[in-house]
Amino acid sequence: MEDLQTQYQSLFNKAISLKSTIQATQSRLAQVQNQKDETLKKMKEQLDRKNLFEQSMEALKLINHTLSRSHIDHLEHLLNESIHTIFFDKNYDIHLTITELRNTNNLQITLVEHTENGDVETNLQHNGFGLQCILGFILQVYFIIYYHQAPILFIDEGFTQLSTQYIPFLKSLLAGLTKKYNFIFVLVNHDPRLNDLADRIYEMNNGKVTRVL
Repeated sequence: MEDLQTQYQSLFNKAISLKSTIQATQSRLAQVQNQKDETLKKMKEQLDRKNLFEQSMEALKLINHTLSRSHIDHLEHLLNESIHTIFFDKNYDIHLTITELRNTNNLQITLVEHTENGDVETNLQHNGFGLQCILGFILQVYFIIYYHQAPILFIDEGFTQLSTQYIPFLKSLLAGLTKKYNFIFVLVNHDPRLNDLADRIYEMNNGKVTRVL
């Protein structure tokens, strides 16, 4: 009987140990899955930001051959007004220039930063995604205005890289564009920082609206 009890206790201890090992393995697998999901999310955000700016530049290419000086001035004013609204702590200016290339007009965008040591021109690609996403957003807005399209713009994860300190100023920019051009902006995002930008929030799960705020 003692041998049976000893064997039973040994098997029981092994079962407990095996259960602990399985639980630890499951916990580790869950952590790995979460890390994988987070990495995929960040990769998607990077791709979305890159696509937003590139799509905006492509849209600009479609219209720049017909832009008059007055249109250039309007676009330049809109870009500068927007970055001054958002990046209140930066001395940025956008300059637009047109050069003729093989009978077509090529529009160039230059970022100028005013510093104590003078003006510094930089390539947009060498600046943060926050600035790029705002410029890309405004270029899309101007495309809609220029072609007299319905003033509705869907923005998918468009502002996720904007620093938290600038979010309240983004709200001012959206409100100003809404008031001036009657725009409706539909933001699709997973960033709770942007909730304060909305007049109405629809929470969705698996393609279905689960809550309206």
